[in-house]
Amino acid sequence: MKLLSQFYSPRISKILALTDTATKNSVLRDLSEALALASAEIISANALDVEHAQTAGISAAMIDRL
Repeated sequence: MKLLSQFYSPRISKILALTDTATKNSVLRDLSEALALASAEIISANALDVEHAQTAGISAAMIDRL
């Protein structure tokens, strides 16, 4: 969440409101491509998070949110 919060601010909201649709769509496509390229790394990191959470005794309900 901290990572996301550093990208969200009222200033950024104003910038996005003034940005044309084509530019926003281009950014979304780029983000989608970056996520697709990193999907194996993301899934691997998530598996480690789940493993550590299980080892730490975190509830199944909380692990399910990972």
